[in-house]
Amino acid sequence: MIQYYYLKDIKRIGKRDKEIYYLLDKEKGWILDEEKKIIDRLIGFDSTKTEDSKSRIGNMEIINLIEEIDAEEVIERLTSREN
Repeated sequence: MIQYYYLKDIKRIGKRDKEIYYLLDKEKGWILDEEKKIIDRLIGFDSTKTEDSKSRIGNMEIINLIEEIDAEEVIERLTSREN
């Protein structure tokens, strides 16, 4: 099952398909999320915190930067040119 996401801080659409994460590029289409932008937001990973910080993973400020959306909303965002 494909899951779609909207990354609020960078205004990008992403998806997970068979445990692989992709970002939508306006010119290239779906590209591999090599920088792990989606999973970092899903687990609340804050790279600015020190390794021993308790808020490095599970940081709600980071988690709140992503929302799951459905395929219909992906189409709406694409047609409204919001992403």
